[in-house]
This record gives sequence, structure tokens and C-alpha cells, in this order.
Amino acid sequence: MALTRKDIEELKPIIDRTVVKFLGFSEPTLVTAAVSCIEKGYDKNKTVGMLSHLSCCCHVKQFIRKNYKTRHVVIIW
Repeated sequence: MALTRKDIEELKPIIDRTVVKFLGFSEPTLVTAAVSCIEKGYDKNKTVGMLSHLSCCCHVKQFIRKNYKTRHVVIIW
């Protein structure tokens, strides 16, 4: 599913709120990297691999597993 620039811009605040809810603080680097993974159409495992270097690996894996479905609902990633 190809996303428009508008779709991507609408996703950023949703992903940011999800990051804040999960981590307890905003992490712009994680949001940017997550949006990039969505734009590229990465699956859950590839997204974990790409984002795991940004934070504690276990936190990123848990975050992605809990929130991956956002890619098709809110574009449930």
C-alpha cells in the first residue's frame, strides 16, 4: 500500500503519541525511523531490526510487537 505525503504527515503525531505512551517520553529519532520503515513497507521483523539500535533493544521489540497493527488501522505499523 503506497502512502501519500499527507498520510505520512498524519502518521507522525500518532506514532509520536504512541512512543510517548509506551516509553513515557518523546523520542523524535524513533518516530522518524519508524515513519521511514513504514514508508519503505518494512514488515514487523525488519522494522525491529532497523529500530533496535536506537534504544534498548528489548524496549523497541516490545514497542513494535505491541503497536505493529497500527499500520492498517491508523496505518498499523
